Formats: sequence, structure tokens, C-alpha cells
Amino acid sequence: MRVPLSGLMVMLGWLGCNDVGLTKPGIVTGLTCGEGTYEEDEVCVADETSVPADDGEAPDDGEPADDGGPADDGEAPDDGEPPDDGDPGDDGDPADDGAPADDGEPADDGSPPEDTAPPITPATTRVYLLAGQSNMDGGGSEISLPPELRVAQEDVHIYWSGSPAWRGLVPSSMWSSGYGIRFGPEITFGRTLADALPADDIHLIKHAVGGTTLAEYWHPGEDGSDTVMGPGYTDFMATISGALETLEAEGRTPELAGMIWMQGESDAADGSFALEYESRLTHFIERVRTDVDTPELPFVIGLIDCEGLCTHRALVRTAQMSVAEADPMVFTIETEDLGRYSDDPWHYHGVGMRVMGERFAQALLDEPMPTVPQPAFTLTGTYTHSYYGAFTTGYTFRVDRPIQVTDLGLFDLGGDGINHATDIGIWHADSGDLIVTETLPASESAASPLIGQFRYVGISPTLLEPGEYALGAEAFASSPDFYVYEAEISSADGMTWLEGRHAEGSFLSFPTIITPGSADATLWFGPNLLFREIGG
Repeated sequence: MRVPLSGLMVMLGWLGCNDVGLTKPGIVTGLTCGEGTYEEDEVCVADETSVPADDGEAPDDGEPADDGGPADDGEAPDDGEPPDDGDPGDDGDPADDGAPADDGEPADDGSPPEDTAPPITPATTRVYLLAGQSNMDGGGSEISLPPELRVAQEDVHIYWSGSPAWRGLVPSSMWSSGYGIRFGPEITFGRTLADALPADDIHLIKHAVGGTTLAEYWHPGEDGSDTVMGPGYTDFMATISGALETLEAEGRTPELAGMIWMQGESDAADGSFALEYESRLTHFIERVRTDVDTPELPFVIGLIDCEGLCTHRALVRTAQMSVAEADPMVFTIETEDLGRYSDDPWHYHGVGMRVMGERFAQALLDEPMPTVPQPAFTLTGTYTHSYYGAFTTGYTFRVDRPIQVTDLGLFDLGGDGINHATDIGIWHADSGDLIVTETLPASESAASPLIGQFRYVGISPTLLEPGEYALGAEAFASSPDFYVYEAEISSADGMTWLEGRHAEGSFLSFPTIITPGSADATLWFGPNLLFREIGG
């Protein structure tokens, strides 16, 4: 045990000596005896009338007491005071009580302990590049997004050439001449990455222009000194440079982590461009990697889907797959199942655009590809349509496995959009408790996906466990937005239509009035939903 000099002074004072000029045990010079002692033969002797009762402490002659107990084994006494080992020298050393010698460590002075926790590692600023033509620019309507993604996502940032400044991720497309109305794959691409990499700061840099070719607009030149570059490539590099300079000025160290590319439909419309697409795309990827000084930059290609529109579709798709097969850091995603607008088959609708962004992200994360949400029920044959006033119309259904509902839909008889904003909801069939509701706005409905004669609006993904549920939507008197009955339908795997339900009133309410119908003549088909199986 180490005893500091101050402790040693206390120990000596307790023995009744005020002079520390000891030369050997019991011999002092210039002796002055303290309280409770008196001088006898030049030795300080304890006054027996004032000394405390024997409590196991060392006697006042410097030698251990022989009280018949165990021999002194060098351990400290149990009264909490420093031991008197009979060697009160003046060299400042602690008493030799069998404890380790003073190792030079400072005494505990009550200061807080040193913080030995590892330093907090700053978040990595991961930067992803997005480029291409109109399907990268994006024509998805914002109502196809869940509500939380229609507004700025402050934990993901985008620098878009259409409005070159860093800001929270919002729909960013030239289709709407600014932020907020139409979106491309950036929304779910950024969201998926941020959810998968929560310790990192996700930043996206986007430049995309519709109707452009790799052969001309995106031509990168032979090397950095080539003055013959397409305007798309020079604008893309200028956008990247401006975005990175801003991050560096903020004290960040950006790390380029990947690039996604949705382009090729225009080249597939020209035979000569299609024939050269493989070599041009290979060179384009090499030039991007060189110009951003990231030789192993991962690169994901969206395979084009312009079936029936671009003559050389197959040639360009094959070229895209060949480029990926030749480079272990190049990948592809499928798009032909995403769904396109019925009145604009060149472009993916909002549900498909959501899935495209998710797939681009999952390819970079090396995760399974997400599926496209599917309708719970599909009209397959004849039906009757009419209206009878103000109701909530719908039906009950059974789910035999967990599903995730992504969109709520409404029947659109003419395929031209709905006339009246309509609330749609899902309830527990047994309790009538409302689970989720969303409004399909009339103003944007014509731009929403038309899938099997139903228009859809995105909702926050909602889990339905196996069980029975009710689905209902508002119907309005004198409105051309008809619901249908006596309908022939098919059901998705795991879904069963049970019975028609409605409720009276001009606002959305739990439908309790039963109209049985049959498997061959179901009702009331105003509402529908899109869903994914869990894990899909």
C-alpha cells in the first residue's frame, strides 16, 4: 500500500510526535511532546490516562505488542489508520507493511477518472451519382409515394442539376419544372440506402435529360483532353464538381460510392447507335471512373423496356447485360415488370418508379430485388355499374399470410381519372377499428397508375396479419365515379373475397350492411389495394 507524505505526517502525529527529525526508533532531538504524552528520559511516553483503549493498534514504543495473538504478518490493522511498522524514517517512504512499494502513481485527489471511451467516428459522407434520360429524370406522380416521402427527407440530401444546391431529398424531375410534383428513382433509392446505412450520410447527385442518346448527348470524349464531348457529359461533370466542392467547403470528405444509369431507349430507336451501344457504354463507364478518380466505382444499369416502341430494344438490352458480365463492378436491374403508363408507354408510372429506386439501391447493397406490389383483386369479366347516393361501399376479405399494403385504389370506369376526391380505408372486420386511410385526390388522379381499371394512391406501408378485414371507399350521389357489382374477379394468392359491405352517409365509415353476393358475382368494387408479401 502506498502512503503519501501527508499520510505519513498524520501517522507520526497520531503517535504524539511533532518533530519528524527522527534518527532511529525512540531517539529524538529537539524533542517536544504533543497532547496526550509527556517526556520521560528524552522519550515521549503516552499518558495512560488519555490513551484510547487497546484496539489492536501498534504500541507507542515502536515495537509490535505481544498480546498472545497471531504474529504480525505485515497486513494493515483493521481500524482504517495507517500502520506503525516501527520504521518511521524521515525519507518520505511509506511504512513497510508488506504492501507493494510506491510505484510513483499520483494519489487519488478526487478528480474524475480519465475518459477512456473511444472517440466518436464521424459519419461517412457517401455520394451516389444518378444519370440517364427521361426514366431517370422521372415521371412518377407524387401521389404514388407514401406521405412521408412526398416531403423533404432531411437525413438524405440531393444536388440536382435542375436546381443545383444541396437540400433534403424531395421529388426532383424536369417533368414538373422543379421540385415536388414528379419524381424519378432518387426518392426510394436514397431512402433505401439511408435505411440500410444509418451510420452514414447519404448524398445524391443527379443529372438526367429526356430523349437523349449515349452516342451523342452523353458522349464522354476519348479522354480528358478531348474537346469533342456531348453536352450531357460536360453538364454531368460540372454538376458533380459543383456538388463535391460544396461538400468539401463544409468540411466534409465525400466518398463516391456508386452510380446508377437509366438510359438507352433513344439509342434503341437507331440501328447504328444500338450496334455500338456496348462499346460506348463500356467507354462511358471507364471515363466516369477516371474523371471522378474512383477506378472501382460500382455502376448499376437499368435494363430498358420499350417493348413495341423501340425497334432495337433487344440489341441494347443485350449490350447492357454484356457490359455487366465483363466487369465485376457493373450490375443490372430488371425493369420490364415495373409497369408503364397506359397512355404513355415509354415511361414507368409511380408504383414502378418506386420499385426501380429500391432495386437500384438493393443492387449496390447486394440484397434481393424487391417485387412489384400486386392488386388484391382483379376484374376479369363482366360487371354492372350504377350509383344510389352517398355511401361507403366495399367488401370484407381474408388474408391467409402476412402482407404489406402499399397503395389504396379506386375503380375508374372511364380510365380518365376520378371526378371527386375520395377517402379509402381498411378496418378490422370484427372490431371495426380503422387501420389506415388515405385520400385519392381528383386533381392528380389521372396521373396516378391505372392498374386493372383502378387508380392508386401510395400509403405508409401497412402490415396486415392473417385475418379478416373490411375495405371501403366513399361514393357520391350524381358522380360519374361509379362502383361496380355483379363483378367477375380473380383474387391474388392468399386473398379471399368474403362479402359485400356498405354504410350510408356522405363520409367514410366502417361498412356494416351486408350484401352477400357470390364467388361469381361479387360486390361492391369501388376500392382495391396493392400489396407485397412480407419479404417481397
